[in-house]
Amino acid sequence: MTKKNKSFNVLIWEFLARNRNEVIKLNREPSLDALVEDDYVEREEITTFVCNGEPAQVMLKCPSCGGSNLEPLGAWIHTKCGSVSYEEGTCPRCGHVPPEDMVYIGPVYRCRNCGAIVNYPLIDTACSELRLGKAFIYRITEKGERFLRNVEEVLEDLPDPKVMFATVGDLRVEALVVYPGDIKAVILSSGEDERRGKLERLGIKVELIHINLIIH
Repeated sequence: MTKKNKSFNVLIWEFLARNRNEVIKLNREPSLDALVEDDYVEREEITTFVCNGEPAQVMLKCPSCGGSNLEPLGAWIHTKCGSVSYEEGTCPRCGHVPPEDMVYIGPVYRCRNCGAIVNYPLIDTACSELRLGKAFIYRITEKGERFLRNVEEVLEDLPDPKVMFATVGDLRVEALVVYPGDIKAVILSSGEDERRGKLERLGIKVELIHINLIIH
């Protein structure tokens, strides 16, 4: 499998079969980076919570009531009197003021449960080794979406529940279909004959088809 084919393998598996528009990775992935270079995917570096080498699931809670229904707000300070406002151009002490008299001091939260203003939410997680770490968000671009739509068009034409192999350009696509339009898995692989034999022994009908797909 060529480097480009391997990259398209990742593109189809990560974004089409998993039904996602973005993927978070803790390390740069060469296959996805190759797609970034070809403008199928874009990459952004972020700081996130990490637990045991994986992005961690965390819940932000209100220190006052323990609720987790927090609404993000902007916060400004009125330079004339020092009051803090959560609405730009309005001071709780002076009323409406010129925007140039307000200085943005960062985001805070309002608890929708109790109404408290929360500067530092409590972090709740099941992880015992939570830490901050770098991660990379890979997002599908318009060019990548066009490519995946072309692949979907090929897969949508599959009749009757079965496993089928399609040649998409010079790529091998295996689509496991429960019923037309419902794709349970899409992978690119070698060794189709061996896989086909195993599937047929399981009683799954397999058909080999060839479809040319133009990649814009």
